[in-house]
Amino acid sequence: MGHWYRCLALHDEIADTYKQPVEFITNRLAPELKNELHRQNIKFHEVDHVQQSSELVPFLGKDSLLVLDLMSTTDDFVLSLRKECKILSIGGSGTGKDHVNVRIDGMIARPGYTDGFEGERLFLGPEYIILRNHFEDVLQIPIRKEISNILVALGADSAGKGFEIAKILTGLFSAISITLMIGPLTRIIKTERASIRICQNIDNPKSIMESCDIGISSGGMTSFELFRLGKPQIFLPQVPLQEVVSRSFEESGLGFVIMQREQEDIGGLSIALARIIDSYKSIDLRKKIANSASMLVDGQGVKRVARIIYEEILT
Repeated sequence: MGHWYRCLALHDEIADTYKQPVEFITNRLAPELKNELHRQNIKFHEVDHVQQSSELVPFLGKDSLLVLDLMSTTDDFVLSLRKECKILSIGGSGTGKDHVNVRIDGMIARPGYTDGFEGERLFLGPEYIILRNHFEDVLQIPIRKEISNILVALGADSAGKGFEIAKILTGLFSAISITLMIGPLTRIIKTERASIRICQNIDNPKSIMESCDIGISSGGMTSFELFRLGKPQIFLPQVPLQEVVSRSFEESGLGFVIMQREQEDIGGLSIALARIIDSYKSIDLRKKIANSASMLVDGQGVKRVARIIYEEILT
């Protein structure tokens, strides 16, 4: 869902500031997502396989700029499309991103991450992270002495892992309320546990995030939104790329990670969560992490990326 929301944010910035037409090319969409594009009057094209270059070519022209935000892009896919138009990447994985004309990556720089890049322009670092416009202007909320609310937000989370985490937390900390934030594609969950508040398909999650003392995220875009608000975090990566990113977050002093293999055993996961949350009872630790997190992301990334895209259109 992080890819989805940042593409919507980028569309709004390009269309509103630079008055440039933007169209989406997507895989087949769930009705909830298709309705959102219709509601925002965003023109889009659905294809059977968005990473099949032949599916995209009919929608491209020599004057097109193709912006990729895909997972696992291949070399052949990108090189084939470069015969049709200029390509810019704003994220994702796979070696194909090293062959685009322009690569923009908001992740924390790490050794060897850009060694294979063969394109023309490279922009790397959290100043290019694309957040929704709700996070452009934020207030730093004073850190409470006691932990009273934990937010669990694991992105799309179609498997319902977030709900399982929320139940574990209510068993560990009866005095702490748990907010579970889920996306539009997560099956609707009902619970009798009064200490679990479920928020689904929230257009502007900022106030929900502001109210939490600790955030539990998967290392994706939600993590950066919580950084922007200065929230200490626990990272529960759900895919291998998120493990790499989450480890870099931990090494940068931005929170603590529980790797996928550690999440597989419920007992071990419970012990790890309890240990980290107990350490977060130190207000000094939370203040230290909050300061580092809020300095990492300034909420202006979407403007920087839109400007780069506009410059590429002009050239």
